[in-house]
Amino acid sequence: MYCHNCGKRVFDDAKFCPYCGSNLSKQLVEESEVKVEDIPVADKVSTGEDIKTLIKKKIEEKDFEGALNIAEQAIKLNPDDAEAWRGKGEALVELERYDEALKAVEKSIKLNSDDADAWKLKSVALLMLKRNDEALKAAEKSIELNPDDAEAWKWKGAALVKLERYDEALEALEKSIELNPDDAEAWGVKGLVLVSLKRYDEALEAVDKSIELNPDDAYAWKWKGEALYKLKRYAEALEAFDKAIEIEPALAKELKDLRIQIRTKLINK
Repeated sequence: MYCHNCGKRVFDDAKFCPYCGSNLSKQLVEESEVKVEDIPVADKVSTGEDIKTLIKKKIEEKDFEGALNIAEQAIKLNPDDAEAWRGKGEALVELERYDEALKAVEKSIKLNSDDADAWKLKSVALLMLKRNDEALKAAEKSIELNPDDAEAWKWKGAALVKLERYDEALEALEKSIELNPDDAEAWGVKGLVLVSLKRYDEALEAVDKSIELNPDDAYAWKWKGEALYKLKRYAEALEAFDKAIEIEPALAKELKDLRIQIRTKLINK
């Protein structure tokens, strides 16, 4: 069958077109009904670029299942499409299906080992699977292929944090911020690292910058609370922890004992 919108051939069971994203439920026509001369010439864009754009759009819309479906349809049409495999991996990461994501991105890398983005995505999946040494190696490979990718430097920093190599993590995160000063997450993780290095005033500056860029990041508020607690600014620390829990109620259990300690200190002050 063909997509009536863009004219490209699709599988009979496709729910939407993997090339233009159109809903196919009412647009599919039988191959016998389509004349060859009526099928539009493909745009001067490769299949991989089409897929990359469509998947990116779906992910930006937070339609992760839609992104996964597009990638899987593209893989059916061309099992050797490295972009489609990477797109599948990216969608699966967003869906927190990390084992499947790793398999998909490893297939992408097998097809195109010079794709810096695929190596970066592999680092993310490995980090989520707590395979921190491997995550670090993947991030470093991504940086080797594209030294100016701020996100790759950020994920390298995150892996180094998990490995408790804080000085190296700080260097990686500062490089990430140099390349992209508007990445709230990088500023937040930098704050966490500085807390671990007992550089609390600098940590507070970093998390404040993170919160300025993204006020709804619960972990940035949590790390702000930790820095303030270490600085013995207990009332402010409690406010920061309360804000973190307001945004992410699941943090209440983790912060319960510390908040009790703070209230006790405030009462006895």
